[in-house]
Amino acid sequence: MPRVSVVVCTYNGARFLRPQLDSLLAQSLPPYEIIVSDDSSTDATPDIVREYAARDARVKLHVNRPALGFNLNFSRAFQLAGGDVVASCDQDDVWHPDKLRRMVAALEQAPLAFHNSALFTDDPARPLGLKNPHAPVTNELFLLLKPYVPGHECVFRRTLLRPYGDVVAREPHVSYDTLLCLTAATHGGVAYVDEALVSWRRHSAATSFGSGHAAGSPWRGLRSALRAIRSAGRMDVTQRYFRAVSQLPFRLAATRRVVNCMSRGSVWGVVQAGWVCARNYRLLFPTGPAWRRRVTAFFTPFYFVRDSSAFVIK
Repeated sequence: MPRVSVVVCTYNGARFLRPQLDSLLAQSLPPYEIIVSDDSSTDATPDIVREYAARDARVKLHVNRPALGFNLNFSRAFQLAGGDVVASCDQDDVWHPDKLRRMVAALEQAPLAFHNSALFTDDPARPLGLKNPHAPVTNELFLLLKPYVPGHECVFRRTLLRPYGDVVAREPHVSYDTLLCLTAATHGGVAYVDEALVSWRRHSAATSFGSGHAAGSPWRGLRSALRAIRSAGRMDVTQRYFRAVSQLPFRLAATRRVVNCMSRGSVWGVVQAGWVCARNYRLLFPTGPAWRRRVTAFFTPFYFVRDSSAFVIK
């Protein structure tokens, strides 16, 4: 079996950290090391990690001074990993005992694999439901425009770290989990394991909490998307993101055209990207009435500016 480095990034997570560390140490496939990269916590988080490190030499604490921020903390911590395989880990979830064993097996199919998650608030034994009720889409165009895979679900081969790091060198605060999936999609593909291998805690203090767009009528959502492309701040982040990932070797001509259009940072570029998506709607929406899929695909770049610009660089 390959050596697996688990990378945990923390910030003021003392309240939830112990159950997570316990679940990492209880894996049926024992991790080679557990690297905890703390981003200058002001609570007892570092002390808890030192307590675990005193009992198990595989637990290693690294403290950032000054703080790096959420995404760069993960990107830098990945470089500390010495294993053949790297597993990304949040500070407040609980892993299934067989997660690493199941995910390492899935890496025979692709250089990165991700899994489903069971949602919970207070008690992992009382899940609220599954994150992915249906099999997700994993082609590169979908992952580019509709990033949806949280980092805690990802396990990947360290060979991805070089092309991943090339993008981070250009845009240090790019969304680490979005970039991981795109890097894998362009360097061998992405595999999916439809099992809830992590109990994913949903609470208001979580970094990813509330990052999506509030539900509403389709027309209201469309109006908000049209307003978003007139926001200079949203368009600037969108342009920076697409310029950063443009160096990845996308295999599909449609993906390359969308990247080129969105990299312009203009309303006309978003419209042109929409036409490309409409012509390739099957990649984005595999099922449903064709006319509806075409229309929704056309507006997907608009929705990216509205929703994803809030987190793709942060």
